[in-house]
Amino acid sequence: MQRFSPDQDRPVMHASTFSGNALTMAAGLAAIRDYGAADAERINALGERLREGFDAAFVAAGIRGRAVGRGSLSNLHLTDAEIGDARDTIDGIIAAGHIAALLHLGMLRHGVMSSSRGMYCVSTPMGEGEIDFAIRALRETLAELRPYVEAERPSLLVS
Repeated sequence: MQRFSPDQDRPVMHASTFSGNALTMAAGLAAIRDYGAADAERINALGERLREGFDAAFVAAGIRGRAVGRGSLSNLHLTDAEIGDARDTIDGIIAAGHIAALLHLGMLRHGVMSSSRGMYCVSTPMGEGEIDFAIRALRETLAELRPYVEAERPSLLVS
């Protein structure tokens, strides 16, 4: 991203993914050269383990929710309905109200960072320990949220 400084008439660069930072680009190139099929298989298997664990956490909590994704990418949805397109996602967001934001904050409080929309990304340094940590964090977060779900969004409870 280029920005203009108020006291200069020339562009000023700041650090970002696409600014061409030489160190970042060299590190990215080295990572790509070292990344092989076995790495992709391992990371994709960890992504599947994460989604299965997240789904089990929702079932154990009695709260409608599911993890969808492919490979290393997963997204949480506060619905047990199939997610076929963006409209299904929006319907789930509306039905969940502020519970999704509380879920995100609860996960942060338990040491697991994601995007605020609930996207989780498995990366090369991760192993089963990190995946299991995230699954435990979701179980604990859902247990803490259950009274709020009961009071404010009972439609999210599995009957």
